[in-house]
Amino acid sequence: MHLLIDWGNTNVKLALFSGAEMVDFVLFPGGLDAEALKTWLGDRKIEASLLSAVGGSPDWLEGFFSEDIYFLNLDQQTPVPFINRYETPETLGRDRIAAVAGVQATFPGQPALVIDAGTCITFDAVSEEGVYLGGIISPGLEMRFKSLQAFTHGLPLIERAENHELEGGSTEAAIRSGVMNGMMEEISGLVGRYQKKYPGLVVAGTGGDYEILVKALKNTIFADPYLVLQGLNVILNYNRKQ
Repeated sequence: MHLLIDWGNTNVKLALFSGAEMVDFVLFPGGLDAEALKTWLGDRKIEASLLSAVGGSPDWLEGFFSEDIYFLNLDQQTPVPFINRYETPETLGRDRIAAVAGVQATFPGQPALVIDAGTCITFDAVSEEGVYLGGIISPGLEMRFKSLQAFTHGLPLIERAENHELEGGSTEAAIRSGVMNGMMEEISGLVGRYQKKYPGLVVAGTGGDYEILVKALKNTIFADPYLVLQGLNVILNYNRKQ
């Protein structure tokens, strides 16, 4: 049993894998402490664990595990099962590393693009030879809503909604249309450019706002909200075999 810990900007995601299959998942909004982790694990025994943390490893975590449990703290120097051609690998985010590992393992031998819609929207491309080619970083949905309120003197902060007509009949509706429709058009437009550049491209979507990717790309996308966790498990297996 493998324990994967994805410690992001907003939430902490935990997953248990048996082989390549995810058998349990939980999300902790805002953070995680030792007692909460112990309670969630219960009497389940794990052989190995991997931490992917945006802000670095919490002080208590490595000491949480006994010495017979393999523990890996993912960083930019961690060996990965793909060739990394990023010009500044030391700045490549852990979530992007995991997403590439996940899509490359899911679609081996195929050119692939993984889009992770979370705090930011990231686009990451991998060739059919398993070479990471780089990608795009764009503001995420909540960031777009908040920036309109933060950098103007009259626009309110509003929340997303299912309905976002093209012509907004109020300031609130106009903001929602601009943010939601603008983001969807951006995604579909960029995917179209990638598809022209890489024939036969597989497009995979993940992240907290992956439903928006599905709407923007309709039937042309493989959607998996747990793709990053799948990738973390791939990286953990790869390093254990090394």
